[in-house]
Amino acid sequence: MRFILTVLSILTLALTLSAQEGPQENAPKILFEGDYLHRAGNNDLLTNKISLALDKDGIYSVSTQIDNDKFSLSFNKTAVIEYNCAGTNNSGFTLKAVFSPKLMSETRFAAGERISRTDYDVTTENAMPYLSSKPDPFCFTFFLVRQINATPETPQVLTVYDMDSAMRCVFDCKLIIKLEDENGISLPNGKFKAKHYSLIPAPDIKTQTKKNKPSRVDIWLDNNLNILRAYRYRDSYELILQDYANTEGLIDAAEKMVSYKPPAENGALQGNGLDEQKIEGEIIFKGTIKHVANNREIVKEKFCVKKQQDGSLVYIADMGKMAHTAWFDKNDSLIKYDIHLDNGNLVEHAFAKDTVKITLTDKELEYPVKEGTFPDFGIRPDPFLLQVSFLKKIDCAKNTSEEYTLFDRSRKSDSMCEYKVKIQKIGEEDFSVGNMKFKAFHLILEQLDNPETFVKRDKGAKMDLWITPEGIPVRFVRPSEKYEAILIEREK
Repeated sequence: MRFILTVLSILTLALTLSAQEGPQENAPKILFEGDYLHRAGNNDLLTNKISLALDKDGIYSVSTQIDNDKFSLSFNKTAVIEYNCAGTNNSGFTLKAVFSPKLMSETRFAAGERISRTDYDVTTENAMPYLSSKPDPFCFTFFLVRQINATPETPQVLTVYDMDSAMRCVFDCKLIIKLEDENGISLPNGKFKAKHYSLIPAPDIKTQTKKNKPSRVDIWLDNNLNILRAYRYRDSYELILQDYANTEGLIDAAEKMVSYKPPAENGALQGNGLDEQKIEGEIIFKGTIKHVANNREIVKEKFCVKKQQDGSLVYIADMGKMAHTAWFDKNDSLIKYDIHLDNGNLVEHAFAKDTVKITLTDKELEYPVKEGTFPDFGIRPDPFLLQVSFLKKIDCAKNTSEEYTLFDRSRKSDSMCEYKVKIQKIGEEDFSVGNMKFKAFHLILEQLDNPETFVKRDKGAKMDLWITPEGIPVRFVRPSEKYEAILIEREK
């Protein structure tokens, strides 16, 4: 009897150890893990950890987190399988994209429930997804580098796709990959062996984040295809590995990292924003507005309002890499809105009573709108200039609620989408910036519909905003996005 109990005890112990060891044996193997610094325009943005793992079935997974947003991508040697993003742009929803040779299916979830699913046809079968976002987790780049076999003599051409510039379909293009050199790359702890590749999309690309020329990306890889450094030309965006510890690949420990300066012939962006002095008029308001998202400063906007000889106003918001101008007539009606890009491109909007005409570099678009409605295009960072068109209609002295019909680009069709908002007047409050004190009206804007736009989708979403008696916005807060813009300096 004692022998039987002993055997049973041994079997029980063996099963217990097997159960404990099984999951560990089957757990994905970590191939690489590193901390990366993200920089834009020589300014440090954030640091995040990126992990690459491989499971027993040969499936790779790359995962990372930027602020509260979690990203993960799974792929095999030749194809992407699934992409997940929780809390995209602090929106609170989860996005899941599943890929097949002819289709990309995007599903969005909120509070554990599916709220939408959209299927996108892939124009070129077996094209590779190369999706981008800002800040960029670079997940898809970890897959893409495993497809590279370019040489200095023979550039490689891959067909990739991203969302088109209107976010309504996928747009594929040719990506030309070239091995530039094998001279190594400088990191914070020295210079290391690396292969330097350039990734250049075809010139007709029109995707959401790669449409602005130049769209070249330079990337440095070690022998295991780990990303040591990357540089994106169109917005001077860098990804830099901080803790590389490959002693075999060390070339010179004394050569420390410096900011990468691409050759001028490669089209590095040197944008200095919009020169507001070139716009005629008397300055009646001037200051600096700080934009913050998720407790992190995004940009400091140089803001001013100019009064022209005929009494009309021009609102100017200079964000360095992008600048905005909104032109109003003498009756405070919006007639023109321009977006100035630092690569020299200009996006023009012309407003009439029942139409909006948008002029791009290569084409013109015209949309019918209802008379008495107001534009409210979703832009991030938001200069909050378009909204002035209806804010100036409000009599803030009366403590009443008013409803307005706004419009934005539809995400489901090539048209404008209307939706209603309610504006509640809270009252007049004291506002001070430095030594300057002034009054500002506190308003609450509440969304009454679920519009099918790219940014504004949630009924009941609210925004607090403060405007001067002259209709100049000095602060706005979007709690759902953890986004705030506030005047921090006032010169006039």
